[in-house]
Amino acid sequence: MRCTATHLSLIIVAALVVSAVPLGAAEPTPGLGCRAAEAGAPVPRIVPEAEYALDYISFDEWKVCLGLIEKAAPQYVSVKEVAKSPGWPQAGGGAKRQSPVYWVEVTNEASPIPFEHRLKNLFVLSIHGNEKGGREGGMRTIEDLARGIGIAQEYPDLRKFLDYQVQVFVFANPDGWTHEELGAYASSPNSQLGGGGYTRHNANGVDLNRQWPNHGWSDTGRKGLSQPEIAAVANLIKNYTNWFSGTDIHGMGQPSDGRPGENTAVLQGRTGNPGGSLLMGMLSAGQSDPLKMLKTTRLAELLKERVDKDPQLREWSAAPNTGLWGGEVMHWGTSWDTIGYVDSGFTGDFIFQPHGMDAVDIDFELSYNHDVTNNHYAGLGMELNRLHVRAVRQIVAVFMSAANDDVQMSYETKGLKTAYLYNPRLVTSLDGGPTDRLEGWAAENPLDDRFDFGHNPYNASANDYFDAVRPFVRNGDKPGVLDPLRVDELTPAALAGFDNLVIAGSSGAQLSNRPEALEAVWAWTKAGGTLVLTDESLQLLEGAGIVASGKVAKLLDTTGHTNFVDRTSPIAAGLRGLARQTYEPIPLGYPRLRAAPNWYVERAAWESGGGKTIGALPMTPAGGAGLPLQGTTPAALPAANLGEMALGKGRVRILGALLPDPIEEHYHPYGLDGFATTYTGNLLFRNLLGWDETFKAPPVVVENLGKARPIASDGGAAGAKTSDGSGVPGFGLGLLLAAALLAVAWGRRARL
Repeated sequence: MRCTATHLSLIIVAALVVSAVPLGAAEPTPGLGCRAAEAGAPVPRIVPEAEYALDYISFDEWKVCLGLIEKAAPQYVSVKEVAKSPGWPQAGGGAKRQSPVYWVEVTNEASPIPFEHRLKNLFVLSIHGNEKGGREGGMRTIEDLARGIGIAQEYPDLRKFLDYQVQVFVFANPDGWTHEELGAYASSPNSQLGGGGYTRHNANGVDLNRQWPNHGWSDTGRKGLSQPEIAAVANLIKNYTNWFSGTDIHGMGQPSDGRPGENTAVLQGRTGNPGGSLLMGMLSAGQSDPLKMLKTTRLAELLKERVDKDPQLREWSAAPNTGLWGGEVMHWGTSWDTIGYVDSGFTGDFIFQPHGMDAVDIDFELSYNHDVTNNHYAGLGMELNRLHVRAVRQIVAVFMSAANDDVQMSYETKGLKTAYLYNPRLVTSLDGGPTDRLEGWAAENPLDDRFDFGHNPYNASANDYFDAVRPFVRNGDKPGVLDPLRVDELTPAALAGFDNLVIAGSSGAQLSNRPEALEAVWAWTKAGGTLVLTDESLQLLEGAGIVASGKVAKLLDTTGHTNFVDRTSPIAAGLRGLARQTYEPIPLGYPRLRAAPNWYVERAAWESGGGKTIGALPMTPAGGAGLPLQGTTPAALPAANLGEMALGKGRVRILGALLPDPIEEHYHPYGLDGFATTYTGNLLFRNLLGWDETFKAPPVVVENLGKARPIASDGGAAGAKTSDGSGVPGFGLGLLLAAALLAVAWGRRARL
């Protein structure tokens, strides 16, 4: 859509008028009725492009549109109604109006490749009803892929991928969507907006993004899989094979990286603010082998490269850099790195965790898509919707391309031989302890029997991390060395065969009454070894006199993390994204609020003994959203939890938050993970040992599950074309948002 100066001024005025209307008083809006595209639209569509639509698309309109798409392209689209929502009371009384949960599969039904062998990608759209961008983009992308238009015309290989891929689009919260049809339903106390407009929850007042049966601590009040929408979807997911990836597309208010006090000077340990991003990627963490984590981070990097240079999204970056918009289109990190909190029952964690989908996962937040404009579409609503739709199209396209990447990776040890102290502590549901009886809602609910530990016993140990890493350890074309040593094997003769020794988590406690083993460790280190201490094993520094007694302590915080003080150190080499979080506490059994152990050494004591600080913490619980106390820079933080110190001819390296023991004293009906390292935690671990990460470059695309060819550098299909974005308004969005912000108090923060 071309935007003249006169047109732009009219949009700004419209934005001011619309934004001045209280959100709860939004008037009903006209529907598009699945008509042919508005006059002037370049491509006839069943679902009009955002700039040619009259409104956000209602649930009833989508039912009609979906039927027309399925009729137009039956070879590519299959629709399942997998559940019924609880439903809202109707305005005139009578039975509640329930709505179907749509599960839409897009694939080439005529392909000879059996369905069960095809790679599958899952797109959960607008699980929160007031976050409209996921479904708005998903609807149009379904039509694109089915009819070979839109994004499928720009990237022609996407249609070829449908021969051996299945794209699954799930519209999980019809109640949150249908509530915008003002006048159709009785006022509901469950609506966030007091009876008017879209609502986050379903009609039972439940947040569906806290319903998934994930490993680790579970909020007892949430009653996992109690709602029909998620119970049906979770169980159906388990019936499918060959999941490659999944995502849950959300919306937030203003960008999370643009909120006051949460700028990148604190997040990344450097000055400057790149501006609020349109799209925030959130990587899950949990028990994962290094290859799946590499595929996750690589997917984030490919998508960022794609959207940051997308001509149709350049309006965002062309706007003045205010911190509320402008700068790069996308940033990414973990959910805590990006929006500042963790919780149980997230969709993305179910996608990522082995007992769920065991797939690559990145979830997304779209800025200004969390109640912003509500039912209003003129001006600001349309402009934002256009950007959101484009972002979703690119998400789907890049996920499809990534599913065809034959990526192989390894950890190159460069001949360094590594041992780790075996940890005998095993947390299991099979030892008859007081926490091994399934109780509460999970014991009553038959819909979660495929997930609860009453039917699926668990065994969890921090040793599981080394077991996951070992297959990827290489020394050139030979296997590398990563061997366990029992405490009675810590002898001078045994240690002489290794260059690195890792004493992780609680494993160091075994040395408290084994002075001969401890003496052998320190003698080996001084003779030239690299000793890596993590988590509570930092306490060994006191016993050796490296720091005085009482200088090692534990901070209970929201997650395991470090704030980087020195990014030039080889230990910090290769940091990606908004990197701080090192492990995810929820899968290990730690509750969401300040329960995650972070061990550290008082920085003054560490540095006075010759230690170098690379990452640090406050010595009291962190400030808002898990960040250091506002105004505190990483350079001034008093607690060293990542660093190194020379010791004789060798060295000691520390990381105070990586492999804490899983715990079972809190409610964990679906089991526990043995470890839950993030992409940053994995990177720091291999850097501490002096390893490199290597993988094939360029990767290849698998065609017809047999042939292969190189792919384009940005992760898209080779030969793909991108729209030139002619007529993009450029500074228009910035002016629109400036106008809107004059009339709206932005008090909302992202709530995943």
